Amino acid sequence: HLEQGACALKLAARMLQTLRSNGIYDDSMVMIIADHGSGVHFDKTERVKDGPPIDHARPLILVKPSGI
Repeated sequence: HLEQGACALKLAARMLQTLRSNGIYDDSMVMIIADHGSGVHFDKTERVKDGPPIDHARPLILVKPSGI
């Protein structure tokens, strides 16, 4: 899973660099949304400190508003 995450972030970085290279980064709104988060399948009563049970999804959401 780490390799998949690293590859996805490299692709996102390449997309952002392409926007910069084409001079449209500042005027573009960019949203990157994962369809699911990572889940660790242990006992459902086990918790991350001050968080939900560790088998819950934590999807990635990144937003870059236009004009920034």
